[in-house]
Amino acid sequence: MATRRTGAVPWLVAGVAGVALAALLLIYFAFLLPDKSNASDRADLTATERSAVTGAQMRALNLVSFRVAHFDADWARAVAGTTGTLRKELDTAAQKSSTQKMLAAAKSDASATIDHASLEGPAGKGGGYVVLVSLDGFHTNAKTQTVPTDLELTVVPKGKTWLVSDVQSLDGVSS
Repeated sequence: MATRRTGAVPWLVAGVAGVALAALLLIYFAFLLPDKSNASDRADLTATERSAVTGAQMRALNLVSFRVAHFDADWARAVAGTTGTLRKELDTAAQKSSTQKMLAAAKSDASATIDHASLEGPAGKGGGYVVLVSLDGFHTNAKTQTVPTDLELTVVPKGKTWLVSDVQSLDGVSS
């Protein structure tokens, strides 16, 4: 009967795999995980800047979240959160009808979750800010099929709230 002899190779492979795992964990916890924080939680921003980021997040969700059963109320909320040229573009019967038809065709509500938001900087005159918002959009009948969307919102103060004066999609834009 022959005895099976094992060498150092399996131990060497296990050691290399362990070192690689430790390196990946270090990279994840040191560099990638901290990047998931939202700007609205950062202590180095002023209260006004944090408020602008929070307002932009809320307005971004309002602009992409619509329920079929409550479409008119959702649409009114989305339009009410805008100002200027953007409001004029959205506040038309054609735009409302187009969005409502898209929901009807999907036979589902449209919703989203915020993935990340960051303050880009001031937006010229008027005390506004440019905020980058990354969100995952989905239809409620297919929540696992998300559509990542990156938006650049210009928000301006109006009383104690923030209104969106401009929104640009950054998807497909290369620098």
